[in-house]
Amino acid sequence: MINILLLSHGKLAEEFLKTIELIMGEQKGIHALGLDDSESLESFMNRITTEYSILNNSDGILVLTDLYGGTPTNAAIYGLLSKYDSIEILTGINLSILLEAALRRDQPAIELINSLKKVGAEGIISVREVMKQ
Repeated sequence: MINILLLSHGKLAEEFLKTIELIMGEQKGIHALGLDDSESLESFMNRITTEYSILNNSDGILVLTDLYGGTPTNAAIYGLLSKYDSIEILTGINLSILLEAALRRDQPAIELINSLKKVGAEGIISVREVMKQ
């Protein structure tokens, strides 16, 4: 089963984890780290590397981040993706993506990534447009 590491600015990652646990119960193998406003990139990368060593297994780790180009994503790229083969990173996390990831962690990484990208795209809905139909 693929383990998941949530990364974000501030407390967003931790709150996402709390929210899915509210919906689905305790989630083993899913950890969350938030970048504190006073924290350096190097310090955050060290914390990410520590979480990697805890979560690493033969199925790999999926890293879900809040924003492409943001410090949490860059820290994952430079701290993990450039060093390890068992890492996949997907940015633009939302609750739909996270719930789907938690439910489908037994899939191969590439299938999981493709499912999550589809769920993310399909989860953006204009309620007004739906109501007009």
